[in-house]
Amino acid sequence: MLVEYKASIDRGDVAELYREGALYERVNKVKPRLLIVGPVIRRRALELARELGVEVRASEVV
Repeated sequence: MLVEYKASIDRGDVAELYREGALYERVNKVKPRLLIVGPVIRRRALELARELGVEVRASEVV
């Protein structure tokens, strides 16, 4: 599992974690679960996370 914590999550953060997960899978031959955690996530970032299969833990959507 790859976990990233951000103070505020936007689309770029989700895309970056997804790319890091793809690189990890290429190098280690294991597909990691991806989780991004933060107190606030932007609505468009949440939509992208759902499309890419990235788990999200946030207390507020803005």
